[in-house]
Amino acid sequence: MNTATKLLEAMCRNPLDWRIEQLQTVARQHGIDWRQEGTSHCVFVRTDGKTLPVPAHRPIKPVYVKKFVALAKGDCVLIRLAPTCLGNANTRVDERSVIRRMRAAHTADNAALIRPTVGVVLGSNRISTGD
Repeated sequence: MNTATKLLEAMCRNPLDWRIEQLQTVARQHGIDWRQEGTSHCVFVRTDGKTLPVPAHRPIKPVYVKKFVALAKGDCVLIRLAPTCLGNANTRVDERSVIRRMRAAHTADNAALIRPTVGVVLGSNRISTGD
């Protein structure tokens, strides 16, 4: 087990008190690029186009660490249906694609627990995940 794998597992267990350099170490191991050109945020970019901006201030807040772990593992985090699960704001999202992505991101047991309560608000339309 290499250092980046150990760091990622430690981030999963305890998302408190991490530095941007440690996230970059894990990103390098998982083939995730990042850019930080004199800004206060480091933007991690996965090969499939998913991005995650993380404030580079120390310590990094746990919510960003959790989202980064999901990005590194290739999952979509459902923290009130994170925007990374749906694409950018200009993308038209239909109900079937949201449900498909939710099911792919979670095991059958978790999806059954989460499914009735999660929805997506698009403009004035609410897409319910219930059948």
